[in-house]
Amino acid sequence: MVLITIVEGAHHLEANYCGLAFNMVTSFLFFAGFKLTKYFSPPEEAQEIEKPHLKGGHMYLVKGKDVERSYILFAEVVNQNTEGLLITRRIPPQVQAANKLPDVHSFWLSQKEDENALYPTQLHKLAYIISEAVSSQKDPVILLDGLEYLIVHNKFDQVLKQLYIIREVLSRHGGILLIPLDPEAFSEKEMGFLEKESVPI
Repeated sequence: MVLITIVEGAHHLEANYCGLAFNMVTSFLFFAGFKLTKYFSPPEEAQEIEKPHLKGGHMYLVKGKDVERSYILFAEVVNQNTEGLLITRRIPPQVQAANKLPDVHSFWLSQKEDENALYPTQLHKLAYIISEAVSSQKDPVILLDGLEYLIVHNKFDQVLKQLYIIREVLSRHGGILLIPLDPEAFSEKEMGFLEKESVPI
């Protein structure tokens, strides 16, 4: 009888000890949980990047270091049976292949001797090519990749004047102009002028 009582008492103490230990651990985790979640928080679900709704008659500044975003937007609009015009600092066939772009009329901003090369100092010709595309086609989309390159070879004011002309043509005839740029390449004043004539995205 004494042995049975001792064994039962031992089991009772063991159960109490386990219960106490469990409660202590639970309480610690409860009160420290707000700190632990900092290190053990569940992974966030990937969110899709919201794509802007592009409207005809506007000039869009696609701000950022990743120029590929502009090509994605350009391809999406062109794939909706919209006429497209590509003016790029990179070799057009390579750009079209890399970004899986449809066959569109293109110009290469370069000082090289090439059939479709457009010298960076030919700002009037650049404005004419874009204006002609906008006025002769129904709501085309134009991608001008190389604004920084144009400003290197011209004064900022000269480039801005041609953008004023293009902006007026877009307002009258429709069409979408996409201009990728890195804001860090421009002064605050220059960005102010550019954003005033366009829609930053």
